[in-house]
Amino acid sequence: LQNISNLTPEQAVERLCRHFTYGRSPLAVAHLTLSHAVYTATARAKYGRAFAAYITQHKLGDLVCSTLATNPNSGNKLQGWIWTLDREALVKWWEAQHAPKRKAKG
Repeated sequence: LQNISNLTPEQAVERLCRHFTYGRSPLAVAHLTLSHAVYTATARAKYGRAFAAYITQHKLGDLVCSTLATNPNSGNKLQGWIWTLDREALVKWWEAQHAPKRKAKG
């Protein structure tokens, strides 16, 4: 996943679903063309851990997290995650995010 540092976790999952269904129906999420996604973040950036927490909280698949390592080019400490996507959970997440909002009676 690229350029997710300025996105909320919800937006990052949405971007993944839209990008990898190649513009087909949003419910084509069930037919995603990948099984894993990889992303990295610097140690001081909050989005990497926030995204991992969101994936875990919403049970969108399994995550493996690396230890911190120093990038020899920049000196930044980086951490990486490998996300094994749960397609069924992503479909349910998508439907919940895009379900028509019902107006409360009152």
